[in-house]
Amino acid sequence: MLRRFALTPPFRLVWILYTAALIAANTSETMAANSSKTASDINTFISTTMIMDNVPLGIWTDSRCLLNLKCDYTCINVLAHETSESESLLKAEDALKQNALLSENHDILVAETGSDMSGSLQLVRANHPKPGVTNCVDLCADPLEIMASAYSQEQLQQFFAHISLPQALRDEPQASLRLLKALHVHTLSTLPYENLSLHYNAAHQIDLDPQHLFRKMVADKRGRGGFCMEIAILYNHILRAVGFDAYTAGVRTRGRLEGVPQGDYPGWNHIVNIVTFPDGTKYHSDVAFGGDGATMPMSLVDGLVHENLGTQQIRLVRDWIHHQVHRTEETKLWIYQYRNGADKEWNSFYSFPGIEFYALDWGVVNWWINTHPDSHQRRNVLVIKFLRRPVKREASHDGEQEIYGKTMLVNGLVKQNLGGKTETISRCKIEQDRLGALEKYFDIFLTEEEERGIYGYVSELHDTA
Repeated sequence: MLRRFALTPPFRLVWILYTAALIAANTSETMAANSSKTASDINTFISTTMIMDNVPLGIWTDSRCLLNLKCDYTCINVLAHETSESESLLKAEDALKQNALLSENHDILVAETGSDMSGSLQLVRANHPKPGVTNCVDLCADPLEIMASAYSQEQLQQFFAHISLPQALRDEPQASLRLLKALHVHTLSTLPYENLSLHYNAAHQIDLDPQHLFRKMVADKRGRGGFCMEIAILYNHILRAVGFDAYTAGVRTRGRLEGVPQGDYPGWNHIVNIVTFPDGTKYHSDVAFGGDGATMPMSLVDGLVHENLGTQQIRLVRDWIHHQVHRTEETKLWIYQYRNGADKEWNSFYSFPGIEFYALDWGVVNWWINTHPDSHQRRNVLVIKFLRRPVKREASHDGEQEIYGKTMLVNGLVKQNLGGKTETISRCKIEQDRLGALEKYFDIFLTEEEERGIYGYVSELHDTA
């Protein structure tokens, strides 16, 4: 749980492990015997739980930093200072509910302060210095590197409402396949795949901070989505907030020529979520691939065919890609394939080994996509919005919905596919046309500052007539 062990000198590592074990072994008896400690004594106790570089080994934590013992006491200190007393209490209680380790140690904190959780928070607020950070994430491991979600339960419910998840699935969300399928469909059809932040942005840079992504795609209510990493990282934190065992994996996507993928698999340029259930079954859930993405989670079963949009079929197969040198059963990759009809040939879109990627990995991929002249994202303005409706077959639960079509913007062309042939429905000659199309066909509303961000950029529309 403690990070960067590889950089820790042996004596320091031993000291950290020894102290952590000592606290775990003796806290109940020690704290109960000292339940009448004063506030200054409590601060003394806090000081004794700091090892070397002010590394706290306290017990409480904000829900964003569960299981991260490096920052847990500082997190609750932030809560005490940066939020109202009632909000602090709710968040602390929420943390206890989500984490068995914290629950087991709750009585220790009660004994230490001689009060309940509310009293403990008051003592922290009154007697412990305000930390020099605004939230515990500033001190913790990057949110993608710890088990807990970056999002609170309140944000989770806000997301459910934003994607119009059926009420029956919102009330007591369980990490089930039924919920995963519903989240996939509703996320895919609510958050458009779009790279507008790379174009309508003076900095022409994508920000992958989870809280920024939540504000942009959910809280601001301007119809925004994001490109693959933006949506998939937000989705990953949503899955983990529910309780899914989910991680992000790197993908190599083949380039398209006249809409058809072909040629080599390049470096990492896409992202999927891998979800593992308690029985060991794994699912690939890709809600951010764009027009030919899977409209449902796909089990990691070699060759299993799924019906996608219209007549399209998709599958995942295990195989090597042609330029692989080391070929064993263990080095086979998962390859996402499609065909536009049962009588058509299969073609491969992307491949992935299934290994976990971390936030720093995505930072590297994001930097390349944002800056490299070969990045097609820099040259093309893309928006894909999937359309959903109530299922026509017998629904497996109330409110079940399905994907039936998609609307797309590629630079100046607006296209639509309702399950059959793709048709062009509008052409944009200048920027005002495209801004109007974003509002009319996608319900996307940019700020004036964002609209100005594309001026002079390679993707700005000019009337060449």
